[in-house]
Amino acid sequence: MFSIASRNKKYMTVVLFLVLAVTQTPAQQQDEVLKKFAGAYVTRHDFGWGSMKLEADGHFSTGNGSDDGTQVSTSGTYSLSEGQLHFTEVKMTGKRGSEGREFNLLDPEERKQFHEGGSDKIQREFKMWPVEWSGRMYLLHDEDLKNFAEAINLGIEPRATLASSHYVSPWYGAFYLRTGDEQKRPTGKPQFPGKWLSYLLDKPITATVISIEEVKKLEYNTIFVATTNKGSRDGLKVGMRLVTKDEEPSPWFGTEVIFVGRKESRIRTEMVRSELKVGDKIRSRYVTKALYR
Repeated sequence: MFSIASRNKKYMTVVLFLVLAVTQTPAQQQDEVLKKFAGAYVTRHDFGWGSMKLEADGHFSTGNGSDDGTQVSTSGTYSLSEGQLHFTEVKMTGKRGSEGREFNLLDPEERKQFHEGGSDKIQREFKMWPVEWSGRMYLLHDEDLKNFAEAINLGIEPRATLASSHYVSPWYGAFYLRTGDEQKRPTGKPQFPGKWLSYLLDKPITATVISIEEVKKLEYNTIFVATTNKGSRDGLKVGMRLVTKDEEPSPWFGTEVIFVGRKESRIRTEMVRSELKVGDKIRSRYVTKALYR
């Protein structure tokens, strides 16, 4: 009797579980999925800050501020579709300074006043990629993907802090990272969409300048075009960011690969304080002078 009762109890438990799973509404199923992304995300650097809170029930809120005192806050709903988080803003407000008037930025007239005459088109929807890396969770816009891959190659990510307090690179703190995840030390490579995943190097590269093809002196800097002894067989790709000595990485200027052969590559670099010479080393890994890592 005990054996039959035990089997019946297990059977009823399984049936109950299946019934509950089948009877869940789409909204309940979505909530179960979104629990994975719930949390407070932060991006912070010398020029401003951003925060984004994702609730497991599909609601979100954001706050963003710049060093001039401008603050913008939004709230709305989000869902997961085809690997992306889709956000719909139902409220957006802005103000200048802690004592300033609050403007409704979804109202065209108030938005124009807030922007002091100029105003961009109101966008109520946006998308972000959730990127998981050994328990870490990042939120990235499409335009972040290449910079994120470059930051990993340069050794700036995975960062050990949520914020940057030194102008090393706008990458420090420029990607939304979930609070608490900065304490996790990821291994291997993160998986994220697009061709930029192929930019991740298996190991750092050190190339040597073997010739200089062009030198263009400008008012405040000098542009060099040079050839190095490393190419596609070493993992280099067109568009990759590298660093020369004394260079701090930037997505806007610095050293970039402009041509790749199998055993050699051509780089273009802008230098302010130094001159590029044959024999100089060009590296894919940046050693930060700040005490972040």
